[in-house]
Amino acid sequence: DTQAFSEYRLRDAISGRDVQAASGIRNTWDVREGIRLSTSAEHVNVIDGDVGDSTALAMAIDYAVNPLWRGALRVEHRISEDVPHTEANEAFDTTLVQFMVARKLSRDWTLLARNYLLSTRYDARGDVLQDRFQIGVAYRDTDRNRINALARYEYKLERDESGLALVDGEVVD
Repeated sequence: DTQAFSEYRLRDAISGRDVQAASGIRNTWDVREGIRLSTSAEHVNVIDGDVGDSTALAMAIDYAVNPLWRGALRVEHRISEDVPHTEANEAFDTTLVQFMVARKLSRDWTLLARNYLLSTRYDARGDVLQDRFQIGVAYRDTDRNRINALARYEYKLERDESGLALVDGEVVD
């Protein structure tokens, strides 16, 4: 399950902000029944835009051995280079960690939990941290399939020491 890819990406295509060429490789291995390991490497070359080129490595594992449990973990690290035509150093690194776990409690009830943690470290300014932890319970009426319900609690933490601000959707210093 190896895929090599090369693609063009348009970010905010209507205003023509970023045109990017991305290339890389994705691999998936079946470690054993119910356990899959995935890896990927990607390089993004910015053809036109106000962001720097970037390189990313990622690794993920999916667990589905036991029919009562399901889980996934993904880690990605991206290194973004400086934007050549700007005075300030715009280089940064990001690390993304995501996990999900589900536990079947009965035919109708499932306990769910997931976390999203994104850390951005700028070379020339402060760091940014986003953390979202969610826990919940899902109900699905398996006999009649008429009622579906989800209850969720979310803890959200955001810390921004970068000095960047959004004005009319634009990032400014």
